Amino acid sequence: MTKEVNKPKDWEITEALGNLTCTSTRCEDNLHCFLRNMRKKVNRAKSYRNNTCVGCGKDVIDWNRIDMHNLEDKNYFVDCLKKETWRNAVWNLEIPQYMAKASSELNIDEMRLRVFNLLSNKINKKRSEIFRDGTQTPVGLKIIFLAQHATGTCCRRCIEEWYGIDRNEIMNNEDINFLSEMILIYIKQKVSLRNQPKEQKI
Repeated sequence: MTKEVNKPKDWEITEALGNLTCTSTRCEDNLHCFLRNMRKKVNRAKSYRNNTCVGCGKDVIDWNRIDMHNLEDKNYFVDCLKKETWRNAVWNLEIPQYMAKASSELNIDEMRLRVFNLLSNKINKKRSEIFRDGTQTPVGLKIIFLAQHATGTCCRRCIEEWYGIDRNEIMNNEDINFLSEMILIYIKQKVSLRNQPKEQKI
């Protein structure tokens, strides 16, 4: 008789994402990466944003438009995020039932407050003050964590890459509110909140 193996709670997510990381590219499928690799030679004056794909050099994002942080342009933001290999995979994930159930117990205002507090407490520090920036947001366990990875709000380097917010500066409330709303776009498309059904996909 085969002994049943207890799988971790988020095994479906880790299995679906496989070996993908935020530096993965699949340029032949028009899936890119815009995160500059600065592991070998760190230049503090340089941004983590690579304006073109680090794999193929294609220029497919209007970064000036992104940097306006205009939420009325959210459809464009989401389209751009989905052009990155890692984030595209997270946008296309099936959300596990345990996440959907936990989310359904919160209304939109309660979820927004949780997101704002998480960004304020866990992410809003200078990158130099964060131990191993880039690893502070797990993949799985909570819908907010998935939403952070999908929207490039999981760490200071990804926030700098996607939204042009300097990793070496403390963010203001306007920045945090904007990033919170980006996270909520993902959440509202993926799960039903209390008294609010899922929104149509962008």
